[in-house]
Amino acid sequence: LTDKLNSIAKDMPEGAWIGSLQYSDKFFPKSARGITAAEESGFYSEEDPRAVSKPEFSWQRDLRITGSVFIERSQEGMSQATKFLDKLKQDEVFMKGFKSCKLTDLKKSLKGAYEVTDYSIAAGSKGETAQ
Repeated sequence: LTDKLNSIAKDMPEGAWIGSLQYSDKFFPKSARGITAAEESGFYSEEDPRAVSKPEFSWQRDLRITGSVFIERSQEGMSQATKFLDKLKQDEVFMKGFKSCKLTDLKKSLKGAYEVTDYSIAAGSKGETAQ
């Protein structure tokens, strides 16, 4: 996760900031069958009826970044948020473990007397398989 956070800081455009960051990394068993100590040690051969197959696991990693961009020329705020997304998608360190990265929200709002562009970026892995 530290490498991803470093990538975010490196790729963030001038005038942008993060309001919130949510990360989850969950493993799910694909099978209810467990691994026996004998199987783990390799004592049983695959043909032995006492052998239990190793369960497969899938994992899902999700990262959501929400924030804003302030540029004096307010029309460039949306462009800066889109450039941030493009940089993250091209960053191999950031994308490791993710299958997708997309802009899920992009809109203008007022923060005090200033017009800013609010953005939300979602990256996820959606069920990769591990054994």
